[in-house]
Amino acid sequence: MLLPPKLQNLPHSLPIEGAVRIELVEGIPIFRASSTVQNRIEELLTKQQIYPLSSDEERELDLYEKIDDYLSFINRTVPHAFLTQSISWCLVDENNPQNQSRKFSPKEIAAIVPATEISP
Repeated sequence: MLLPPKLQNLPHSLPIEGAVRIELVEGIPIFRASSTVQNRIEELLTKQQIYPLSSDEERELDLYEKIDDYLSFINRTVPHAFLTQSISWCLVDENNPQNQSRKFSPKEIAAIVPATEISP
């Protein structure tokens, strides 16, 4: 079972509301950082190219990276859940000599279609 990255803290500059936007891609929700958050990350990255970041800014940038990892995890697993639901009806059990249809558990489907192979 895949577990999401664990977040210990959030950046102080992360807005409480409006930090994440949701887009629908082929009917599947994809979670992305809001333009406000993206602008702050770009600001820190640009500054980092010119001057060393302060320790607080480094920590902030690291926390944004962890949030990005978390959103990436969600964006990999949510489409996988949709995919496994939509393909479960067309799988054939080769070990079943009569090829009778049967339901496959999410664990069986995940073994066939690993979440890491699904891209958002």
